[in-house]
Amino acid sequence: MSFVEIKMNASRICDGLSKIGYTPPSAITDIIDNAVQAQAKNIHVVIVPATKTADARRRNNVREYLIIDDGIGMDYHHMLNALSLGSPSDEYMPHSLSKFGLGLKSASFSQGEVLEVISSTGEDHFRKLVVSLPRIRETNLYGAEEVDLSDEDYDYIERYLPENHGTIIRVAEVRMINHPSIGSTVKELKKRIGVIYYYMMSEEGVRILIDGQECDPFDVLFADEANLNGNLDENTWDGRSTTWIQRPTQLILDPEMGVTAIIEVTQLPHPPTFALDGPGQQRAAGERYMIEAGNYGFYVYRNKRLLSWAESFDIIPQDQDYYSFRGRIIVDESADDVLNIDVKKSHLHLSEEASRALDDISDQYKRKSKKAWKHAGDEIKRRTNTDAVAQTNSLLQRLDIPDELPGLPDTEQQHLESQKREQELIDEQTHKMEELAAETIGISPNEEIYEETLQEALQTVIAGESATKEDRIFLVSMTDDNVLWEPYFDADKGTCVRINKMHRFARAIYEDNPNNGSLIFYFGALLLQLASAESFMVRRYTHYSRDQYSEILQAFRRNSTDYLSEMCRQLGSELPRE
Repeated sequence: MSFVEIKMNASRICDGLSKIGYTPPSAITDIIDNAVQAQAKNIHVVIVPATKTADARRRNNVREYLIIDDGIGMDYHHMLNALSLGSPSDEYMPHSLSKFGLGLKSASFSQGEVLEVISSTGEDHFRKLVVSLPRIRETNLYGAEEVDLSDEDYDYIERYLPENHGTIIRVAEVRMINHPSIGSTVKELKKRIGVIYYYMMSEEGVRILIDGQECDPFDVLFADEANLNGNLDENTWDGRSTTWIQRPTQLILDPEMGVTAIIEVTQLPHPPTFALDGPGQQRAAGERYMIEAGNYGFYVYRNKRLLSWAESFDIIPQDQDYYSFRGRIIVDESADDVLNIDVKKSHLHLSEEASRALDDISDQYKRKSKKAWKHAGDEIKRRTNTDAVAQTNSLLQRLDIPDELPGLPDTEQQHLESQKREQELIDEQTHKMEELAAETIGISPNEEIYEETLQEALQTVIAGESATKEDRIFLVSMTDDNVLWEPYFDADKGTCVRINKMHRFARAIYEDNPNNGSLIFYFGALLLQLASAESFMVRRYTHYSRDQYSEILQAFRRNSTDYLSEMCRQLGSELPRE
């Protein structure tokens, strides 16, 4: 069999590389990888505007990007290898960040028409090689041209490479078509560089500066805080602390190939909890911990360089309940085939074995995280509702509900009958509440602690757990026939109202609109006045028996409750919410 060499179309290959899908930040960080690999301690990103009066908000205003590092540099041979398409793998050191030998070229061509490499090992003078896409298109030949250094090149060397070794990568003739503004690129770079190179910056002392401003390492797991706060208890979590869901442990990705990883997971704070501290606090907490839709999931590091940002692997659902879930997976180059890394080293596709292993171990992490988030949310609703109801009660304490209404006859006989019915009402509701309380505690009447326990349970059944002795509005977990509200007459306070907080309509008020104090007030005030009107009718309208009124009004509450429940069922998620 004979082998026939097929010549490549250099122009189309380079154009194809330029359209892999880099953004300016992702292209720059891919070039920074080479600087880190070259053992650089100081890496400078310089963005040169196209106009003298630079406006950071203006789009299509970048002339060139420079990435300058003080690493070991390259001699002429290594410069040619760095510019070749598919750099030889034997050029890479162990644990290299490089994968396919295409990063420098694809990243550079994605942004500009010209790639310049200036480098020296310190044993020789700096040399400069230029790869021009216009020339490649013209000749259909891939190659580099060595040119003399410009005065600007020497200025950069003097300013950033005083020890006369290192490398300057210049991406020139940046395309001015829908190119992001300098401001947006710098903002995104600052956000990502601290995460991507966290280990290099925090453990190896690598400094990365953007236009002279140094980036800080950023631990997406906030492990130091988790170490202080300990392990997550999802049933008591306060929503404010970072805790461990899984401390660093080994994960076997592929037992046959012997591929392992380190996995660790933390629960970050619950930003809505901080809203209780005042305006702007929820947003501040979210920004500090980068808690938002695109930031939860797994952060995968290969040789301690971030590969994938907030990866779900189709394991972490797209659900706000997981916003505080933050995991990290650390692998080396032995996991490349298991992770199926793409050319940009940014997208991963787990093998079947690895996906199964990660899914199995993550199941318990997801459960804990979701339950903790829900607990924190329930605590906010409880505290907010308690505060709103307390404010409502405080205001309504000053309300004087009249015993009589104008226009009704008030004879002595009428007054005596009203007092009689009032006492009967109190006796009846007291007996009913004692029966409910006895059922709740489940203690035999002949036990010594029965009476004391009964009184505690009676208070909870009548007024709920958080009511005070002055309150008129009680949020309770049960009412007769599960109605939305029912009157309760107190000898000292007069008519009160028990609101069934478990009813669907009440939950729409208290749980879906917990911060709407006005709505909560008017809802409570309305039901208190309805309860007052009921009590007044039972006591004052003596031409019907008390039992008749009670039966009719109870039926009215039950029917009203059913109509409201049906409305909630039909409208569901369409009901207004905060």
